[in-house]
Amino acid sequence: MLSFEQLSALDLRPWLGSQHEAAAHLELSQSQISRNGQQSLILLNGLGCALHSPVKHLHCDELGLLTKLRQVHQWMRFRDGRGLRLQSSCWLRHLVLEPMPDGWVGNQASLDRLNDCEALALLENHVIDAALVTGPERPASDHPCLDSVVLSRQPLYLLVDGQHPLANERGLAASEISAGSELAHSSFVHRRCRQVMEGLDQLLLGPGQRSRLCALRSEPPGPVRRYGSAMTCLIRPDLRPLDFSISHPALDVLVVHRDWSEHGAVRSLVQLLRQRLQGMQRCIAGLELAC
Repeated sequence: MLSFEQLSALDLRPWLGSQHEAAAHLELSQSQISRNGQQSLILLNGLGCALHSPVKHLHCDELGLLTKLRQVHQWMRFRDGRGLRLQSSCWLRHLVLEPMPDGWVGNQASLDRLNDCEALALLENHVIDAALVTGPERPASDHPCLDSVVLSRQPLYLLVDGQHPLANERGLAASEISAGSELAHSSFVHRRCRQVMEGLDQLLLGPGQRSRLCALRSEPPGPVRRYGSAMTCLIRPDLRPLDFSISHPALDVLVVHRDWSEHGAVRSLVQLLRQRLQGMQRCIAGLELAC
């Protein structure tokens, strides 16, 4: 059977995004992480496991042996009430997970590595224990093994730099916005969120025109607009919401594996997160707690 250290070395890479982050998390050297990971692969191959990677760096096998081992390790984390793994979006990580809830550890990888982390796949495979995601990232209501709890709703805005010519204009028309800026997104924005942005922007442009989404660089090529929530405005005071209504709320959602959705550690986490979000209502306009 794989030891805790060996399985952790194998699994922390897809969660945290790099061997360096995995080593820091386990307080081991990178060479130890590499060695433990290689020993895991050798052992699994020796048992006849046909390994494959449905998500970047995430190893799985056709026999389901890794899944069973991960379930045992996850059971140990919940039994002990410590070391529980919580993946989160960048906004919520800074706003509601500092300090980290008792018993839980969070992803601290730099933002440019978050695209390595497919939260739902990591939950399905018992690599992580909970994930804070946005509305577009949450699983379907009929997902076979994942449950989700909507924590809050907040307005979604079109945001521009404070120096943008439209930043202080009122009563803007869609044509003015589309003509005066290009749709953009930050590199860490999840692909499902980008799809929603493109869909919303297509409504903004109207029939016959196609929205083009570009990744933000350190120095954007020209005036850009992006979609962001009220939380975005709090973290990025340099951005201004345009005076334009978007009838699509932003959601903050906690997702867990159904095996653990009623566990006391998960219930306590939901309660604490709602308390922290409630405390933020005074500084985030339009933030509503979900029942």
